[in-house]
Amino acid sequence: MGGGALLHRDSRIEDFMLGLARSDRPRVCFLPTAGGEKPEWIVRFYEELTAHDCEPSHLTLFGMPAVLGGMSAGANCWFEDSVTDSFGPTLRALGGGLGLLEGSFCPHYDGEPERRPTYTRLVADGVLPPGYAADDDAALHFEGAKLREVVSKREGARGYRVTVEGEEPLDTRVL
Repeated sequence: MGGGALLHRDSRIEDFMLGLARSDRPRVCFLPTAGGEKPEWIVRFYEELTAHDCEPSHLTLFGMPAVLGGMSAGANCWFEDSVTDSFGPTLRALGGGLGLLEGSFCPHYDGEPERRPTYTRLVADGVLPPGYAADDDAALHFEGAKLREVVSKREGARGYRVTVEGEEPLDTRVL
């Protein structure tokens, strides 16, 4: 949509979009960031969506909560870009992460044989920006946008900084 107001008494656009969903009860997520996350807009979103057979939710990005986390794809989303196999058996750059953390990310660094060579090649070739990788059972702890530490529940599992020059193992504390 080039502009205008969604959910403003005339629901033809909303009806059209919901009709495109491949679900009897589609999930609809409202990101009210462009409007400064005004509480009245969020309330109105829920009020207006009750007339539609869908499952509404919202995601606010201002005033971030103290803890955000995720595993695998749930970790990928916080970065600008990442490596994924979500679109088929071949690993590739995902594109379009939330960008709350700068650079790229690769999960399952030691858990899937093609992850490490694919990620290091994509970074070296400039397809992905430099970033971080984590072995299975390892976690990268960020405070704001700064890496604070890497922790692991398994001896030998660690995190890495990956640049065009290669990978650098990061100090990892076993919990």
